[in-house]
Amino acid sequence: MSYLRKISRYQAASYHLAISLSISTLIFATMLLLWYPPALLSAMGGKELMLLIGGIDVVLGPLITLIIFNPRKKSLPFDLGVIAFIQLVAMSYGLYTMFASRPVFAVYADGAIHVVSAIELDPKDLAQGKQDSFRQLSWSGPLLVAAQAPTEIEEKNNLAFSALAGMGIQNFPKYYVPYAAQQKEALQSSRPVTDLKLTPEDLDQLATYAKNFGMDITQIQCLPVVTRFGQALALLEGHSGRFLKFAPYSPNLARPRHKKAPRGGFSDGLIRPENRA
Repeated sequence: MSYLRKISRYQAASYHLAISLSISTLIFATMLLLWYPPALLSAMGGKELMLLIGGIDVVLGPLITLIIFNPRKKSLPFDLGVIAFIQLVAMSYGLYTMFASRPVFAVYADGAIHVVSAIELDPKDLAQGKQDSFRQLSWSGPLLVAAQAPTEIEEKNNLAFSALAGMGIQNFPKYYVPYAAQQKEALQSSRPVTDLKLTPEDLDQLATYAKNFGMDITQIQCLPVVTRFGQALALLEGHSGRFLKFAPYSPNLARPRHKKAPRGGFSDGLIRPENRA
């Protein structure tokens, strides 16, 4: 502890900042590279969580160190220990929340792709998945699947009652099937990306996405992506419905469609909460 007596408060705060930045960088890298596809970060509420973790870990901790650090204080080691403990608790809570809220399934149903987080699935419901991959919570981004609606009256009624509690078919893995089983239906529900209300810059970015897949932007279709916190787009191959990637744009059509939109799918404007499955 004698080393603490030899440095200034500015040096102590800078060391604290460097350590905090290193830890935050590791957390954010895990968040972006493993748990949250960048295009879904904002739609899943991850951006706000990152700001919260960054504010506590990178800003608040070093700032408090700068304020209270005094080499002459006998209680300095204790004070710094308290700061580190509080910061560690806050960071651990943020990390746990980030982990529990990570997207684990992207479920095509009712004309849209519903992104389901780990915290939205009951372990008992998860255990009823028909395949091993449907019974596991992904650690590396959402698994793309589809949901097959039941045909039995009792099952339909159960789903209807669950909807009153805010739970749709996407919350029940027993209805999951491989996305390929409903790929054609997904394509039929999709719209050309050129129909979207986007800026020229956004359209240029979408054209770049298409080029990366060896396609033209006119060959790209899209589906709305629905989460608890926001919206995004899923880009599909125009002739097959094959999923390409998520894109961070609002699913807003440039002009109204006279054809009735599928439940949960595109409308003449933004997806509204009542359209969620």
